[in-house]
Amino acid sequence: MAEQSVSFTSQGMKLAANIHTPAGMKKGERRPAFIVLHGFGGNKDAGNVLKPAKWFLDQGYIVMRFDFRGCGQSEGQRGNIICLDQVQNTRDAVTLLQRRPDVDPGKIAPNTRMPDFFAEDDLTKKRKTQYPEILNGDIEAQIQAIRDHLFTLGGGRVVVR
Repeated sequence: MAEQSVSFTSQGMKLAANIHTPAGMKKGERRPAFIVLHGFGGNKDAGNVLKPAKWFLDQGYIVMRFDFRGCGQSEGQRGNIICLDQVQNTRDAVTLLQRRPDVDPGKIAPNTRMPDFFAEDDLTKKRKTQYPEILNGDIEAQIQAIRDHLFTLGGGRVVVR
């Protein structure tokens, strides 16, 4: 397993991130990826981020965790946490992963403990109705839901078995 510290730009600010690749990846192989998001005011190194990140990595997925703008090691005004900005930060994180040669660009999904995080997104409203356990804050329920269900972000599709 390898961990790489990276940064990317979102809304003109530099955001800090870590990307983990699982052991046993072959040259040229592309794998699905999960972005493990921290809660409001948290950071990418918090326990509620590291635990699911490790679980996904142990299952063979590429994992990204990053600090939203204004949080952790990322640029931005501290304490100015705006949900729609975090949605854009997440979309930009997806774009970064889609450009990596080791990530399957159509198989990227977020994992979040914030129930209303994607509230303005019609797809997410539908997903929350169909699969409320995915975004309810219960990590074990999220893991089971991810095993059992298909969901999408930004046109990508992820199937986890």
